[in-house]
Amino acid sequence: MCLCVAYENLRASQEEFFKKRNKDVESESLKESDRAECEIEEVIDKGLRIQDLQNDVATTEKEEVGLGGDVGVGGI
Repeated sequence: MCLCVAYENLRASQEEFFKKRNKDVESESLKESDRAECEIEEVIDKGLRIQDLQNDVATTEKEEVGLGGDVGVGGI
């Protein structure tokens, strides 16, 4: 009977150990996931800002070309 009690105690101890270990691993995994998500959001935001700047430059260039053409047409 003593052996059965010892076995049950060992088994319960192991179960608690693995439950705690799994919670720690899951917690660390969630932290890493949150960090990765933030990094992805930052990269996307930077990409969108670059795209906005490129669109602004293209629009400005088109306006400058358009203004130059209007002046030439008005002089004829």
